[in-house]
Amino acid sequence: MKITSKVTSILGLIIISACHNNKNEILEESIAINHYIETEISAADKHLIGEPIEISMKATNKKNASISFLPWGTPIENGLSTDCFRVQLNNEALPYVGIMVKRIAPTKKDYITLNYKESISGKINILEGYKMNKKGIYTIQYKGGVGLAESNSIEIEIE
Repeated sequence: MKITSKVTSILGLIIISACHNNKNEILEESIAINHYIETEISAADKHLIGEPIEISMKATNKKNASISFLPWGTPIENGLSTDCFRVQLNNEALPYVGIMVKRIAPTKKDYITLNYKESISGKINILEGYKMNKKGIYTIQYKGGVGLAESNSIEIEIE
């Protein structure tokens, strides 16, 4: 019985170590990709309270080779599925109030491949995730995530 317990413990440590190494590899790969995929957001400068606020996001491969990335949790999906923006009004961060999607592990078909200088775009209504219901000038920036770097920062005015 004690030998079986020790073997089980050793196998468990090996599996945990392998999973940890795999997560580190994914993180290192993601950081490397972030360096080569330029992320840019844009929106109209002025909006009325309550009207949709469309944020466009463009991701462009700047590496002289093809790069694949997972678009989950980014505006490239054309919807909000996680807290992926920094939204501020008067230097105060707005909390994310949208849906949070949980998914199974990605497969090859879930990734997007961009060739050198190739771009892909997506659009979201930022009001689906952030309550921007006061007049003022809001600062918005994509935070970055697995595969994509943080974006430029934009300002929009709500009247």
